[in-house]
Amino acid sequence: MINKLEIGLIILIGVLIIKFISSKGNYSLDADGFLWGTEIYLTILDNPDDKKEIDAINNTLKTKNLKVRIDVAGAKPFSNIVYLPSKEKPEKVYDLDEFVKIFKENNWSMRPMFTLPLGDPVYVYTDSDIDDYVNYIDWFVTRYKNDANIKYIELMNTPIILLMETGPYDSSKITLKQLLDTQNKVYNLIKNKYSDILIGTHGFEYMFDENTVVVESMVEMVEYFLDKSNGAKFDYWAFHGYGTYPSPVQTPTYNKYSAISGILEIRKKLDANGWQDRLIIDTEHVPSMSRPLSDDSDKADAAATLQELIIKRTLNYNNTLVLSGITPLKIITRGDFGEHGCGSLKEDGSLSRTIKATALLWSKLNEYNHISHMSGEFNEPDQGWIEKFQSGKKELYIFFKPILNPDIMDEEILNYDLDLTKLPTSITLTDINGNIESLTPSQTITLEAVNSPKFLEVGYGV
Repeated sequence: MINKLEIGLIILIGVLIIKFISSKGNYSLDADGFLWGTEIYLTILDNPDDKKEIDAINNTLKTKNLKVRIDVAGAKPFSNIVYLPSKEKPEKVYDLDEFVKIFKENNWSMRPMFTLPLGDPVYVYTDSDIDDYVNYIDWFVTRYKNDANIKYIELMNTPIILLMETGPYDSSKITLKQLLDTQNKVYNLIKNKYSDILIGTHGFEYMFDENTVVVESMVEMVEYFLDKSNGAKFDYWAFHGYGTYPSPVQTPTYNKYSAISGILEIRKKLDANGWQDRLIIDTEHVPSMSRPLSDDSDKADAAATLQELIIKRTLNYNNTLVLSGITPLKIITRGDFGEHGCGSLKEDGSLSRTIKATALLWSKLNEYNHISHMSGEFNEPDQGWIEKFQSGKKELYIFFKPILNPDIMDEEILNYDLDLTKLPTSITLTDINGNIESLTPSQTITLEAVNSPKFLEVGYGV
């Protein structure tokens, strides 16, 4: 006979299990349990009647996970009013409360990246500055967690700049120990108050691969955080996956943590530490920077972006996806300076091919699950790349010829004969622009791979 206390315990355990499952489910937004998202800026407040950015996010990309840059000036008292570039020389003034209203109205989830300003070249951050930084994050999350639906946070942008003793800023502003202590202070404070928030590392730049002091410092920084004895605390490894390689299948020469293959090295280190539960997320990525969006460059950007997203999306180690998410594109108009130089909207605010192509890829991956890698090797750009996905009785094959130069598309076609296990009832081929062609059902299909990825969908009846 079960008494009332036992019944109460059973109910309590059931409620806790449901809450746990619900909270874990909230971690995975958008496609296929894979954290997709994009980046948005305070500049959306410049023209409140212009809804082009909102439309691009809601109606084209159809994502709700949005990264936002928050510059932490360290000045007290903390305020919802933001002065850019600085309070002393304000060129623009923004109200964070008004910005967060847009998130609440659109049911978006904010992923803030809290970054220290670079300031004067000779400035060196003190422990007091670091405490101000930590306390600002606490203030921000406490104020906006619910209205902005904050589930993830990321720390400093490009920390290598703050660490360099030589280089563009000519002064070491922070030490590796300070950088890691900052990480752990934020982790302890926020986790104790909001256990459901996932806390990322600083936004490590990973793309550089040259025989220089910059790369040496970058590798040292990464390995300092990966050294288990140093005790870094984080839920996910954040890196900024800007591509500077001629081809997404190229491997690095000097920086083993660079390029797409370098992500595997991070995963191996995490696993060796027993940190299998710590995720890796590419929190910032664009195909090209600081160049006009001509028709030709937009086509090349779209092809290069999808190639990189597809390879990263399917990267596997020990039968587990290496990346838990990618945040490509910057939803801001293309311009000549700052973040505008990486904007994914055209100068008039209209959608680039890259945004449309990314949305097409996401829509496919929202329906299909990855099954296997069929063709393609790193450092083999002349070999077609093919990934297989499945949804019920339908199969999806995404294929392309690896691009050799992110600025130029070649005209070469690579043929690959795809042999199916049985005769399908339907075959459709979709190109990067969304054009659909029906093919005659056959058990052997010749895939014509070009730089722009294509989507071959095969159906086997009801």
